[in-house]
Amino acid sequence: MNYRTRTQHRIPNLITEGIVSQMIDGQEKAEAMTNYFRSFHSGASSRRITRPKYKVKKSSAHFGLRSKRCTLDMKKSIGLDELHSKILRQIAQDIAVPSTTIFNMSLDQGELPTNWKGAIVTPIHKTGSRQLPSNYRPVSFTSVVVKILGRMINKMMTSVETNNLLNSEHGFRKRLSCTSNLFIARELDRGFRQGKISGCYLHRLKQGIL
Repeated sequence: MNYRTRTQHRIPNLITEGIVSQMIDGQEKAEAMTNYFRSFHSGASSRRITRPKYKVKKSSAHFGLRSKRCTLDMKKSIGLDELHSKILRQIAQDIAVPSTTIFNMSLDQGELPTNWKGAIVTPIHKTGSRQLPSNYRPVSFTSVVVKILGRMINKMMTSVETNNLLNSEHGFRKRLSCTSNLFIARELDRGFRQGKISGCYLHRLKQGIL
């Protein structure tokens, strides 16, 4: 992961936990933030992604390049490629074919182009002292193109979930969550207390969340 900092708020002099000396220089601050963020980064997985059967069609890529960018906030920061959503939206028809080729190669090989893996990482203050790197969280600004691919993959996964999961499944369905699941549990408990025949089937989707 490539790191670069962009923030509207000035980061004060930082103090590394356990060290009294302050980091005043901008480069020192950036390195301190980078080291902290990397400390809890798990690293890339060595597992290969199973080759999918789905192929992105030219029309799908064209639609994604046009409509998806329309839904993106034009004021959002760009990625390391410095390609703005407005520009990519204007040339969508011209880059539909090469984009489709790259998308399908990424799906086939289970890899992303190196340039798409980089991101501009900005430290956002959470709470507590602004002088401690541990009180910041990283926010990544990736390439707009890879965001489009991500949305396409999400659409594919949503289709799989919709067609293969039970209507009573809550963990992986849109507008259903732990909260809605608790309402079902409450109804089961109420039926049990009233002496009604109540039952449910529980199934765990192993490694559903990576």
